Amino acid sequence: MHSQHPAIEFLATLPQFQLKLGVSGWYLFDMRNGTVVSAVDSDEPKHRDEIELRFPGSLEPFVAELGAYLDLQVMEAAVLMSHSDDERDASQDLANAAWRRAQEGSVS
Repeated sequence: MHSQHPAIEFLATLPQFQLKLGVSGWYLFDMRNGTVVSAVDSDEPKHRDEIELRFPGSLEPFVAELGAYLDLQVMEAAVLMSHSDDERDASQDLANAAWRRAQEGSVS
């Protein structure tokens, strides 16, 4: 199953997320805090470097910079999984590749 957005697909591989299929597409559920993470629903190129976060209890989504969010989640996963520096670096390489694909507008 593909989520259509490279960053969502990558994040779904990390232990803190669970991939879900909703009415309007794939999204992630952050099992640590209940945040719903999804791609910004827009074909405009300016949104390729953004990710949408819906925090529990909030009415409006928060739009975050994709690269920084991916970096943060790689570090979180490394802590959760007690990864070595090499394992963390390998995961960061995959995150960077997903970020580049998202910027190019590539979907699976």
